[in-house]
Amino acid sequence: MFSKILALFVACIFVAALAPAPSSTIRSLVMIQYNHNVCTGFVVSASEGRVLTVAHCAPDDPNVELLVDGKPSKIIRVNEALALLSIEPFSKPPLQIASDSPKVGDDVQAFGYGYGYLMVLKRAVAGYVDENNHRDVILDGAIAQGMSGGPVVGVDGKVVGINQASDKFGATSIVCDSKEIRKFLK
Repeated sequence: MFSKILALFVACIFVAALAPAPSSTIRSLVMIQYNHNVCTGFVVSASEGRVLTVAHCAPDDPNVELLVDGKPSKIIRVNEALALLSIEPFSKPPLQIASDSPKVGDDVQAFGYGYGYLMVLKRAVAGYVDENNHRDVILDGAIAQGMSGGPVVGVDGKVVGINQASDKFGATSIVCDSKEIRKFLK
């Protein structure tokens, strides 16, 4: 009985964390698949067929078929945090990258295909971690497996970061900052 009550409580908390999502952001998302893994990416240039995700969602192995929305893709560029993929040009709208980093306390929405299903989670910026000339944003809650590579969007609809991982306790998420994204895309 206790386990059923606990499951219901957790489900209520999860549903409360879901937020209404701008349809333009949802239309820009893509599902990335390889070796039975699911990740998320988003369009940064529709006319060039460019999709941004995180590096661990783009294995650089010639024996691995990397699919974006079910279509073969190629890795254009990858660094320690991010990966730029190429697919056939398509009509999904690109997302704009914010020029400024989010501030502590800002409300954001984390998008992605958690467990293979579209999820939008409302979060707040909790802080920052600066390591090796790289800045990561810390959010106040976890993302689900499969949401890696999805955009984190501010109230103005611009991308302020990209989902990277959750801590092992599920209390926070680590997000690559929009300034790092802009440097990578130059």
